[in-house]
Amino acid sequence: MKLRTVLLSALSFVLLAATPIFSLDWGGVIDNSTELLVSDKTEFDQQDKLSLWMDAALGERWSFSAQGSYTYELDRPYLFDVDSLQFEGRFPNVEKGPTLFTVTLGRFSFSDFTGLVLDHRADGFALGFNYPNSIFTVALGYTGLLLKPTSTIRVSLTDASEDNDDSVVLAPPRAVGALKAVFPELLGRQDLTLSLLFQQDLHSKDDLVAEGQTTPDYNKGGQLNTQYLGFGFSGPLSSSLYYDAFVYGGMGRTLSYIDGAYKYETILAALGGVGVRYYLEQALSSRVGFRFLYASGDEDSDRPYEGNTGGLATAFLPISKPELGLIFQPQLSNLFLAELSYSLKPLAWMQVQLKAVPFFRSTPAPIQESGIDPSSDALYLGTEVDGAINIRPFSDLGLGFSAGLFLPNSGTNGALPDRALEVKGKLDFSFSF
Repeated sequence: MKLRTVLLSALSFVLLAATPIFSLDWGGVIDNSTELLVSDKTEFDQQDKLSLWMDAALGERWSFSAQGSYTYELDRPYLFDVDSLQFEGRFPNVEKGPTLFTVTLGRFSFSDFTGLVLDHRADGFALGFNYPNSIFTVALGYTGLLLKPTSTIRVSLTDASEDNDDSVVLAPPRAVGALKAVFPELLGRQDLTLSLLFQQDLHSKDDLVAEGQTTPDYNKGGQLNTQYLGFGFSGPLSSSLYYDAFVYGGMGRTLSYIDGAYKYETILAALGGVGVRYYLEQALSSRVGFRFLYASGDEDSDRPYEGNTGGLATAFLPISKPELGLIFQPQLSNLFLAELSYSLKPLAWMQVQLKAVPFFRSTPAPIQESGIDPSSDALYLGTEVDGAINIRPFSDLGLGFSAGLFLPNSGTNGALPDRALEVKGKLDFSFSF
């Protein structure tokens, strides 16, 4: 896989050098993020990032874009990364084919239609087929060449162990694939989306626990391969009211320690959600939103990763980790939440956002978040309230301030008895040149 990637990169640069560039655009972005978390202890963090990008037209059909960056953090003084590197071809009105055919090669973002199962960079390719009444996309990528600090893929015990191992530099080696079909306005003004995803574990067998082993190992996991089949509807219910609803079924197999020995068990899990948004343009471009998400759990699980102990595994395992809150950021597994949000624009260059999110466990089993009491049956985890002000006085200058308050369920029988109230403030600055 590494040799193929090197050859592909070399070929790409040869093509770039040999092809006349009709137009070239380049620039840079300076980003600064400063965070302060106050709880039973105070934590301060700062991140500075310098990004340089370029876009080039390679003839009539092809284009090339790339972005590289340097990031400074208090606990990591340097991090150089290739954020994106891609060739894109666009071919309209293919004879006896689609009205638009697209090809993308390189490093770019892979995402499902919700952004909750997969939203992550990878090295690979994507093909798009646009027809008058449908759009099809096929994508295949590899995540093992990304730098570990830039990855949010933590789906197995081996992934989690590597995350805590400073000698491991690269992200978990996994192949990810996606097939998406969109049928615009299939039923009235409602869009139908179908999605098929998979991730294949490419860890070496030497790094994994062998099936049949009888001694528990809490530093290694097994091979975790998963597939996801989903569909969703979205569209307007009126001129001001919009909705989206989706369901995903998760399948695969996971290593389980049952009756004193390791063996693989089938995964059968579910993720679902519904959201509504009401727009009030006359009231300072206000928007009121509500979202409900449910990810199944596994009641007989005894660990956050590969903890199934009773046959069929029913915990939903997304490929990447979505950001659900400013402070409390659990994995979307064994979890359900209800989010109420409101935003408005008091000025053309200012947006104000507020949201409240109560979090619950789907079953009284561990989640991928610290502080859970293993003996607690409480499903309620806590509530987070966030607010944000985003200001863009000029097109090349952006400022943002976010603040959050997390109230954990830390009572006598609470799910998070040792977690104190947490307050967080975050200041973001972005300048483009």
